[in-house]
Amino acid sequence: MDPLAPVRELLARLDAMQRELDAVRAENAALRAENARLNARIAVLEDRLRANSSNSSKPPSSDGPAQPPPKGKSGKRRRGGQPGHPQHKRALLQRGSGSVGP
Repeated sequence: MDPLAPVRELLARLDAMQRELDAVRAENAALRAENARLNARIAVLEDRLRANSSNSSKPPSSDGPAQPPPKGKSGKRRRGGQPGHPQHKRALLQRGSGSVGP
């Protein structure tokens, strides 16, 4: 048996790992370049979406309908007097007790 066989086997493994590492690095560089290109495209498209008649040369008719105002949050309380609140009422006049009007 060759006494250098384990060393040669390790060198072959190291060479294979180096080739794999080089391939992964090349793929990583390609993906980074594609990511940068796509991010630039997204920025252009988002700018185009934000364009309206006040910040571009588009006519006002292309703005579309105005957005309705957001509805307020409905709280836990209902409208009107709350439970436990003392009532405020006007006293009723008796029939024939006075004149009507000022």
